[in-house]
Order: sequence, then C-alpha cells, then structure tokens
Amino acid sequence: MKQFILVAMILAVTLAMPSQAQEPGHVVEGSAVALDGETLAIDETRVRLFAVDAPSLDSPFGWRARAALDDLITGRYIACRVEMLDPAGLPVAQCFREGVPVLERNLTLEMIRAGYAVLNREHAQTKGSFDKLLALERKARENRRGLWANMPK
Repeated sequence: MKQFILVAMILAVTLAMPSQAQEPGHVVEGSAVALDGETLAIDETRVRLFAVDAPSLDSPFGWRARAALDDLITGRYIACRVEMLDPAGLPVAQCFREGVPVLERNLTLEMIRAGYAVLNREHAQTKGSFDKLLALERKARENRRGLWANMPK
C-alpha cells in the first residue's frame, strides 16, 4: 500500500510539472494542424500564436480564421519558439513556416496581414513588436481583408 501511495505521489508531481515544451525558449517543431485561428498542434503539443487574437470556432468567422491558418501551415514544416505561457498554461509562441519567402514565414504577421486575426495587445507589448503589428492590423482593416471584408469602415 505504501508503495502504491509513493508511486501515485510521484505521478501527481510529474503531471503537475510543466513539460519542457512549455518552457520559454523551447522550440516545438514539425508538421502542424490548425485547431482554431490562433492555436495549432505539433505532434501532441498545443501552441497559441504569439500576439494573435482570432475569433473562436463558435463565432461567425471562427471557421474562416481556422481555415486561413490551416492554409498557411498545411504541408509546411513549422517551428515555434515558446515566449510565455497563457493564463491556462498553454505555450504562446512565435511560429515560423519553412519553404516560403522569408518575409512570409512568421505566422503571426501573416494572420494579421491577411485580416483573419487581430493584434493581442498584451503579448505584443512584451516583445516590442506592437507598432509593426498594429500597422498590419490597420492596413488589413483599411483594405477590407479577411474578417474585415464585410465590416463597415
């Protein structure tokens, strides 16, 4: 009985500890699947895109945002560098895709540029990329791209 309790305690402590994939600076890489417009899975690791807020799947444009992210990552090798953890403990990462021009590799930039996500101001201010991302969001809105297509100006 004591042995069972000891094994159960070790298992509980191990499961409570964050995995290496959740540590800032860790890189998660491989082929990915879009779970929604701001979250992807590489193997069994779920990762949120840094500085991206996209509509949830139960909102009117959620499936469009997911499809846009899926189009960006399908058939591409993806590498994500964990920047922080969100309040739920999910890794938030800068994610890049291989096999495309350098200026089109950053998934955050591409989702905001295409108008399928907006800037997560809290994340962007932590890494000094706020102005660049805000300018991309404004341009997407002005040009009525993605989710902005049917919005009033």
